Amino acid sequence: MKNILRLITLLAVSLAHSAWAQGQGQDVKIPISVLPVNDTTAHGKLMVTRLQQAVSKTGISEYESYNFVLYPKINVLSHELTTSAPTMTVVNLEVTLIVANGYRSKSIIFGSETFSLKGIGRSEEKAMLEAARSLRPDDTRLQKFIIDSRQSIVNYFAANCESILSEAELMAREASLAVAREQITDKAITAEIQFSRAINLLYNIRSANYNCYKTSISKVNQILNKYDEFSCALYLGRAKNHWAARQIDQTVSYLNKIPPSKQCRAEVDKLLAQMDSYQETTTNQELKQEIRVLRERERASRDMLETIMDGQKRETQTLRDARRQETIINVLGPPVHSTTR
Repeated sequence: MKNILRLITLLAVSLAHSAWAQGQGQDVKIPISVLPVNDTTAHGKLMVTRLQQAVSKTGISEYESYNFVLYPKINVLSHELTTSAPTMTVVNLEVTLIVANGYRSKSIIFGSETFSLKGIGRSEEKAMLEAARSLRPDDTRLQKFIIDSRQSIVNYFAANCESILSEAELMAREASLAVAREQITDKAITAEIQFSRAINLLYNIRSANYNCYKTSISKVNQILNKYDEFSCALYLGRAKNHWAARQIDQTVSYLNKIPPSKQCRAEVDKLLAQMDSYQETTTNQELKQEIRVLRERERASRDMLETIMDGQKRETQTLRDARRQETIINVLGPPVHSTTR
């Protein structure tokens, strides 16, 4: 089943984890994602891998979350050929590492550090690869930079928690208004983007200042409940319409957008039961498999719901990819590969 939107991941685990959160002030473990450079070269991939290893050594490294990101900007300062035989290529790189939030157009840089790297090889690519290899994950200055950046994140959210929470509430209200004023073809996209931004802010609060998150749990739940209402009102209706036409792909796509909440559980279960009955009678093996996969996902979601007390982080793959590009282009700027001879 292709292009199924993945909307539901954890925003928070149980409040029983408060002991872990209370220790965050002493031992900061904020998840940071390494934002890949825009190339598929061996040295680009190695640079990302080394940075992921460095982040993991100091705490938690997230894959493609983009709430807090570490981004390398690479400048080629020089590119020379040796005069001795065999001829070798020598490159000198200036790599600026930036830790920032991955939130749309509101760029907040929590730390930056510049490293000078040198590589020698039989070709330019091999020289670049050696330069990337010289960035060691356990480098003392690199480790200190990541630790200090994490602490800057904590300090920022401690000082601005209430205003950030208010911003998330405003986004949720704007999402609800978008549903009321937009055309049916547009309101889902507009509202979902706003809800995604609001929920990402809540996730940042949980990561960086759990005490604020915990004391504001009623407001957090209000935002999540608004998203539940939006999802049930819009996506369940669309799923039913597509199911009436036996359009399985579209039905599954919209059901996958509904979080595992109790807002419309009975109606979702009723529709799933209809799909189960259809699965038993149809001879279309592809449709059978699609329905079977959906049911497995639904059971997993139900199990997840029983263990989650604080809420959920919801985000589509499309939105995650869009946020990645926004972070690269609008927040941190495009990677620079300039050569000074």
